[in-house]
Amino acid sequence: MVKKILFISLALFGLLFSTMPPACFADAAAQLEQAETYKNNEQYEQAEAIYKTVITDYAGSNYALEAQKNLAILYIDWGNGPQAQAATDKLIADFAAHPDLPEVLYRVADEYQMRQRHEQAVKLYQYVVDRWPDFIGSRGRVIMADIGLGNDANTQAAIDNLIADFNDHPGLREVLYLVADKYHGRQKHKQAIELYQYVVDTWPESDSALPAQMDVVISNLELVKYSEAQAA
Repeated sequence: MVKKILFISLALFGLLFSTMPPACFADAAAQLEQAETYKNNEQYEQAEAIYKTVITDYAGSNYALEAQKNLAILYIDWGNGPQAQAATDKLIADFAAHPDLPEVLYRVADEYQMRQRHEQAVKLYQYVVDRWPDFIGSRGRVIMADIGLGNDANTQAAIDNLIADFNDHPGLREVLYLVADKYHGRQKHKQAIELYQYVVDTWPESDSALPAQMDVVISNLELVKYSEAQAA
């Protein structure tokens, strides 16, 4: 009887083993690393296949979250807008309750921004702002994306609201510095100088004060305002 039970157990184990996907026995982290290598080498189809495998085999896990995020980014880099949107929608649907979702969506929006897809970036940043209003990073990124789009009309009001809403937030200094850099990158030196100077005046002892002061000098030089640059 014992032998019979043992035989049945081994048979069931063998059946279970034979029906499980081979990827389940692979290191998910190694798979994600391999996919990243493929993506960096513009071997998009190979990377896509790995991400989809991880999403399926590790459904609901942090590995699947990472793979779904990377799949959306892959499609952005690949220039496939509809699939990027579909992958982002699935990311939101499958991980709606995950505590890291706002940060993950923030990263996808950053990729849109880096690829000069400002409208898609604004849309996703704004989704994070609306859903998680205390997430300061996305508020700043909405402003930066609007600067990239040339939407100057509402930008100053958005900056003023950001300062008012997050006056005591430890991340405000860094967000304002990044916004100032965005202005500088768009050759909007007057606005950049105002924000750099605000950082210097508000947080004079911080590690942002020195580079912000340097950027005040540089921006004045680019405006050919040599006396202001010398004073700075």
